[in-house]
Amino acid sequence: MRIAITGATGFIGRNLVENLKKENHALRLLIHSSVVPAESGGKTTVVSGSLEETESLLDLCLDAEVLIHLVGIIVETRNKTFEKTVVQGTKNVVEACQKAGVKRIIYMSAIGANKYGSTVYLRTKHAAEELVKNSGLEYTIFRPSLVYGERDGFLTLQRKILRWSPVSPIIGSGKYLMQPVQIEDMVASVRESLTNSDSINKTIEIGGSQRLEYRQIIYLIKRQFGLRRLNLYLPIWLMKITAWFLELFLKPAPVTVDQLRMLEEGSVADIEFMKSRFGIAPVGFEDGLKKSFKR
Repeated sequence: MRIAITGATGFIGRNLVENLKKENHALRLLIHSSVVPAESGGKTTVVSGSLEETESLLDLCLDAEVLIHLVGIIVETRNKTFEKTVVQGTKNVVEACQKAGVKRIIYMSAIGANKYGSTVYLRTKHAAEELVKNSGLEYTIFRPSLVYGERDGFLTLQRKILRWSPVSPIIGSGKYLMQPVQIEDMVASVRESLTNSDSINKTIEIGGSQRLEYRQIIYLIKRQFGLRRLNLYLPIWLMKITAWFLELFLKPAPVTVDQLRMLEEGSVADIEFMKSRFGIAPVGFEDGLKKSFKR
């Protein structure tokens, strides 16, 4: 299959590309011009550009049957905003697909995407979903919970914090629920959607087999890495005030008020489609940690 991919150097993108290469697909990868370009070769072609560059998007879509759109941000910077990157970026991708004759788009959204969501992130993800749905193309929209694995953002950060801190910092009560999905299960879902007609014009939630409290997740991480730390619970109101001040002076801020709101709301998924239509039985978090890391 001829597949174009945006966000190919991100966490999900790297793992997906590696998997698709093994299946001998013809890939065209959009790599930002500021990033050291990956090597073209075999059935893989690298296109240098960005979501703002119409010509590079048209080049990316050349002869592609499917485009997998993975570019996204979780916090705004001085140059990248949710409106510019998530909404306008997706609009540019959709228009390039339409002009180039791409038949289908697969979009990576997020659990909780909603027109009336509590954060700009969730509202812009919903707006991007609507652009995809109204494109006239066949589509599949994925809404994953927290995706984790080797060289990810979340676990890598937690490991550093726990190694260097005498305590385990936990924001608020730590009782908010999450349903972390191991990267191999996320990649398998995207790969399955390429040939599974049941996924066409569907919005599909992706998660692991367990709904866990955040404090349980931290406990299992500590156990996996053989670390003993007492939990230090940080009042959510204090963290929000701190985040508000940080956002005034730093772009990107290390933590934002919106991120804290989403953390409180949790992130759980209905994984029935994933299991029944894709035939994927996602691993539990503890088993997923063992697959991803060794002490």
